[in-house]
Amino acid sequence: MPASLKIVAVHGIGNHQDDLSWQPRWRDAILKSVQMQNQAAGIEIEFVMHDQVFDEVEDVEWTAAFGQLLGSWFWNGLRDRVNQRGVFDRLSQFRRYYAGMVAKWVSNEPLRKKLRGLVWDAIKDKKPDVLLGHSLGSLVSYDLLQHVKSASERELVKNLTFLSIGSQIGHPSVRSVYGGYLMMPPVKRWFHVYNPADQVFTTPIAVSDDKFQQVVIRQNVPEATSEHDAVGYLADDETAIVWRALAAPQRAATRTLRVLEGTTRALRTPKHRALIVGINKYGGNAVSDLSGCVNDAYLMSAALQETGFDASEIRLLLDERATADGIRERIGWLLEDVGPGDVRILHYSGHGAQIPAYGWKDEVDHIDECLCPHDFDWSLERAITDDWLHQTYTQLPYDSYFLAILDCCHSGGLARGGISVRGLTPPDDIRHRMLQWNAVAGVWEPRKLDNVSPAFAAREEFTGETGSVYRLGRAIPLRQMTAAEFSRSTKEYGHKGPYLPVLFEACAEAELAEEYLAGSQSYGVFTYAIVKSLRMARAGRESLSFQELFDRAVREVANMGHAQNPQVAGPTAVLKEEVPLSLAQAVPRATAGRKPPVTGRPRPVKKPVKKTARKKTPRKKTARKRAKA
Repeated sequence: MPASLKIVAVHGIGNHQDDLSWQPRWRDAILKSVQMQNQAAGIEIEFVMHDQVFDEVEDVEWTAAFGQLLGSWFWNGLRDRVNQRGVFDRLSQFRRYYAGMVAKWVSNEPLRKKLRGLVWDAIKDKKPDVLLGHSLGSLVSYDLLQHVKSASERELVKNLTFLSIGSQIGHPSVRSVYGGYLMMPPVKRWFHVYNPADQVFTTPIAVSDDKFQQVVIRQNVPEATSEHDAVGYLADDETAIVWRALAAPQRAATRTLRVLEGTTRALRTPKHRALIVGINKYGGNAVSDLSGCVNDAYLMSAALQETGFDASEIRLLLDERATADGIRERIGWLLEDVGPGDVRILHYSGHGAQIPAYGWKDEVDHIDECLCPHDFDWSLERAITDDWLHQTYTQLPYDSYFLAILDCCHSGGLARGGISVRGLTPPDDIRHRMLQWNAVAGVWEPRKLDNVSPAFAAREEFTGETGSVYRLGRAIPLRQMTAAEFSRSTKEYGHKGPYLPVLFEACAEAELAEEYLAGSQSYGVFTYAIVKSLRMARAGRESLSFQELFDRAVREVANMGHAQNPQVAGPTAVLKEEVPLSLAQAVPRATAGRKPPVTGRPRPVKKPVKKTARKKTPRKKTARKRAKA
């Protein structure tokens, strides 16, 4: 490394212009960390001051972004737990102030453009080794790097290391600026330092690029916002990996990176992973118990092993172990370290529900569709909603496969004709949230709720019949743009929008997912149909697209005499691709222009057979041909 590490540092929110005491604190923390790796190293820092820019740029309407930012503070169920008693009033002044400033940045393109120019001037002048952005400064820095387009601009940043600390780059309201998907900027490498104890709207992120690395720290101090302080990030023991890569002597730094790369390769996850959740028992409440979900789990595990999965690549969560925390932890395992061509499958058998949920104004303004864990209690804390789930899948690489098979209802369900159904009807106090009294007619009627995405309000498969439902697997928080805005954004930033899984759902929103009695064993109708379709395709050595597999399962449901109508959702191009399972190892179907499925196992090559002249004799019809005849 050079004698001095050159750094351009962009501060976050607060009064940084009038009180400069933060600058020597940053400088001392960085210098100490750098010299722990290389005693001979020095640093040169240029601080970019941007407080005045917010005062100079005219305000625009930003309340929608403000609400989205505050709403996410209640991810993982916190919203329901604290918001009913006026959380906005109790939210710290700092967080409210911060939310307002970030919302202004999100909503005001002229502001963002002026901030980009400020940082770009510093980079051209300093030609730094590191661009360091803290909090709002990380948003400004990332925004600049995403607008580096020309060859000369790329040349200037190609050897730059981007270091984001205490950052909200992964927040939905920020990601929506970039069409819902974060791309690796054209720099040498990017370190993102994340502290789970920092509640100033910071989020972890995942970028599918070898040059990106997230560093998780665990500093936790009593003061309300101390976890957000930049010095804590810069001086943390875990952050040493960043300074080691930047400041260690060249040979040591190279050796460190090689060790890290070798470790990453050694710990590379398998090509295939599956998480299978089956819940018959719900907190000891016999009324809510089901019969076939555990059977579904074993049936699906067997079918996946028949199609190329190793048993070690499959994890089951059943009954009491399938708590909200347990499911979230296993989904983290399922979707970690996903690379190109990897296959991830989530299969869920159990109850589904819809929860009327409070927004940031202390009003019920939307409905969350959810999966119901064993400890489900009608709070968002103990439910698996897309508010949480979309954080795990929307940054997956486009050339990977994530299939979610949901054998549950989407809303309420009652036993029908002795047949168990997989949906929970809400208790009266929860149901009351969705109702209002019509004094003129003297009746209770559904309350009018907000559209959760104006662009998709007319499409029931995304936002439900009322337009007010956050449906699972649709990433609606990241899809707030109009179609035209989305098209412009994806073209500008060079991606396809948020990654979306392929969803196989047991029934339509207002229907019931039923159970099927096969002899003396209960199974979910839809799971049974999916597995039967997989096995038939394998027996016939057929390759199927996702859409074809789904269509076969639909026919099987009808053949079994059930009226439910399974639903499929996902990117159109992916639905046309072959299912990446070993359905037809020996004789693949010839399909012009279709990519071969990624199975993780090479298909046997059929050796050509030399033809010899011989007398033809009549051949007996096989059982399969007789059946076709």
